[in-house]
Amino acid sequence: MHIQLNYQRVRIVQLISLICLFSGCLNEPDCQITNTNLVKIAFKINSKTPREITFDEITVSGLDDKFYTNARVSTVELPVSPVVPETTITFKFEGRTETMTLTYLMISRVISPDCGAYLYHENVFVKESSFDEESIILISDKLLTNVTVNIEVYNQ
Repeated sequence: MHIQLNYQRVRIVQLISLICLFSGCLNEPDCQITNTNLVKIAFKINSKTPREITFDEITVSGLDDKFYTNARVSTVELPVSPVVPETTITFKFEGRTETMTLTYLMISRVISPDCGAYLYHENVFVKESSFDEESIILISDKLLTNVTVNIEVYNQ
């Protein structure tokens, strides 16, 4: 009987410890950051069929880097400028060059005093493009980590 009482006390102490541990977590701010500076562009034949393209290269205004050099993909993720509210993307593929200029708002948001402020890109819009205007569909106007596609380009 003495052993059983000690066991119950140990269980009660463990239970109280767990409650204290979890209640401490509830006081902490949720610093899960969902912002990104990557625009996600999918190339498609139709709404259900992706179109794989072999890109010679993709360049982004304001950056010296070349992206997707000699890569065969149907979706690209490209950075937009964190400094100016406009980025031009140049796609070189299949012996042609196409451009797409995106505009967006840059909004600084404070998640919580403990987490700090983060830059969000919202109201993404295709300002101009050499792709056929009717082939571009804006899916999501926010650059977030949980967004799978921002822009779809059909049958180019």
